[in-house]
Amino acid sequence: MKKLTALLRKHGLFFVFAFTIFLKVVVFRMATAHVDKWQELLTYPTFFFISWFGKVLPAVIIASFVYLCHRHQWWTIVFSLVIDVWIVANLFYFKANGLYLTYEAMTMAGNLHGFENSLLALLGWDVYIIPLITLGYVFLYFFLRLGHRQKQSIKCGLAWIFSFLLLDCVSNYTYWYNPFVFPDTSFKEKITKAWPFGLVYQDAHVCLFGVDGFAKEYMYYQSVLSYFPASILYHIWGPHDYGKLIELKDDEFNFVDTVFGKPMSEIHPQHNLVFILVESLESWPMSSEVNSSMPHLSELAKSSHVFYADRVRSQIRHGISGDGQLICMTGLLPVERGAACFLYGENAYPNFASSFVSSAILDPCMDAWNQKKMTRCYGFQNLFEPDDYVMCDAEIMAKTADYVTSGLTEPFCVLGITISSHFPFVADKAHSRLYDAEMPQLMSNYLNCLTYADSCVSLVVESVLKSSLADNTIIVITGDHTAFRSEGFSDLDSYASAKGIPFKANHNYVPLIIYSPDIERNEYLHDEVYQMDIFPTVCAMLDSTVHNPSFGVNLRDSVARQHRPISEEEAYRMSDLIIRSNYFGLQK
Repeated sequence: MKKLTALLRKHGLFFVFAFTIFLKVVVFRMATAHVDKWQELLTYPTFFFISWFGKVLPAVIIASFVYLCHRHQWWTIVFSLVIDVWIVANLFYFKANGLYLTYEAMTMAGNLHGFENSLLALLGWDVYIIPLITLGYVFLYFFLRLGHRQKQSIKCGLAWIFSFLLLDCVSNYTYWYNPFVFPDTSFKEKITKAWPFGLVYQDAHVCLFGVDGFAKEYMYYQSVLSYFPASILYHIWGPHDYGKLIELKDDEFNFVDTVFGKPMSEIHPQHNLVFILVESLESWPMSSEVNSSMPHLSELAKSSHVFYADRVRSQIRHGISGDGQLICMTGLLPVERGAACFLYGENAYPNFASSFVSSAILDPCMDAWNQKKMTRCYGFQNLFEPDDYVMCDAEIMAKTADYVTSGLTEPFCVLGITISSHFPFVADKAHSRLYDAEMPQLMSNYLNCLTYADSCVSLVVESVLKSSLADNTIIVITGDHTAFRSEGFSDLDSYASAKGIPFKANHNYVPLIIYSPDIERNEYLHDEVYQMDIFPTVCAMLDSTVHNPSFGVNLRDSVARQHRPISEEEAYRMSDLIIRSNYFGLQK
C-alpha cells in the first residue's frame, strides 16, 4: 500500500491526465463506432490489441509532457479543453454527415453562419460528457493537488515519450506488415503507414483523408487524437494541388475528349425552365405508406406531362448542398477533397443557364456555398439573396413565383432553392401534425418540414400551370441530397421496417420530377440512376439537338441508360481532374 501511495505521489498527475484523455477517446469511439469489432478479441487478438494501443498511446504520450514542464502544469487543463474542442467538433461533423473532419472541412466552418440551430440539435450525451470529464480532471488537479507532486526530470519525460513513440511504431509495423492482411501492399506504402500514429502524408497515392472508407479504418485502428496531426501533416506534406489549377496529362486529356466527344454545343432552349432544389428531399416521403406527407408533389408526380424517377442516387461529397447544386447545374461530380464551389469558384463549367435571355437564382441563405461567384460560373445573370441570415420557404418560393410571372423576356431560366427541411427539421407550426404515435420524433419532424416545403413549392408550380406559361415551360423539382446520410438512425430503420416504409438510413434516394408540355403521358422510372443524369436529361428536353458533355445519360433514353459511357468511379475521378484543370475554361 505504501508503494502504491508513493507511486501516486510521484506519478499521480501523469496517470490521471493520461486516463482523462483516454476516457474521452473511448467516449468518441462509443459514439461513432455503431458496430464495434469485439469479436476480433477471439478471432484476431493481435489486431484487437493494436487497435487499443492506437488509442492508449497518444494519451500517454501527451500526458508524458507533464515531466518536461512540471513547474507550470496548469497547461494540462488548457490542453484538455483544446482536446475537448477537437473531439466535439468531430462528433458534430460525424453526426451531421457520417464522416470525420478533414482539413478542407475545417476551412468551411464559416459556412455555418445562420445554421447554429443545426448544431444545437446535435447535442447529446456524448457531446456533454466530454467537457464533464475535463471538469472532473480539474477537480482532481486542484483538490488533490496532483500538480504539486510531480517532480520528475526532463530526461525521465523524454525517455517516456521516446519509449511510447517507439512502441507505437512497433504496433503499426506489426499491423501493416502482416502478409495475411496486406499481401499485395508495396513496401513503400507499408513504410509510409508504419510511422507513429499511422501518419500518412508522404505518398500522394496513399491518400487517407479523401477516402471515407480508409478514414474509418484509420479511426478504428488509431485515435481521434492522432487524426488531428495526421490530417494537418497530410495537408502540409501531401499533394499541394488542391485549390490550384493543374495541367492534365496527355492520356487524361485524351480520355476526357473521348468521353465528351466535343465541347458542349450551344443550347437553343425551346422552353422556359423553372428548376427547384428542395433541401434534403428524399423519395420515400412521397410514398403512400406515410399518408402523403407531400400531397402536391405526389399528385404532380402522377400527372400527365410528367417524368418521375424515384431512385436517384445522391452523389455529393464534403461540399453537401454546394455539391448538389454543382451536379444539377453542370453534370459534373464533386472534387475528391473539399468543395469545388470554394476551391474553384473562378472556373468555367458546362451549364444551360447561359443560353437563356433571362436567368436568376433565388437563394434563401446569405453568403452560403460561395453562391455569388458560383452564380456566374453556372451562367446565371442575377442572384437574389436575403440581406441577413435565411429566408423561409414561403418567402423564397413567393419571390420565385413573382419572378417567373413578372413578364420576363423569354426564354427565361430560374433556380429556386428551399431551406426548411434542413436539419434539425424545425417545421412551420401551421403544418405540424402527428403522423403516428409510434413514429420517431426526428422522422415526424422531417415529414412536417417537407409538408411545409411541399405547400410552398406548389405555389410556384401552380403559378406556371395556371398561366399561359404552362405550354412553354419545363419545371424540374429534385433534392440537393438526402437527409439521413449516416448509419446512426437505427430507431428510424426499425420503425420504417415495421411499417413497410421504404426507408433505410444512408441508402435512400432523391426524387426527380420533370413537367414538360412535350411529355404526352406520365412516365415513371423506378430504375436506380444517378444525380449526374439530371443535367443531360434537362439539356435534352430543352433542346433535342444539343450535344452535352456529361458523364450521365438522358434518363428518358432507355438505350442510353443500359449503355453508360463511363462507370461512376471513373466519373468521379475524371470530374475531379476536369474541375481542377479548368478543362472547360481551356476550351474557350
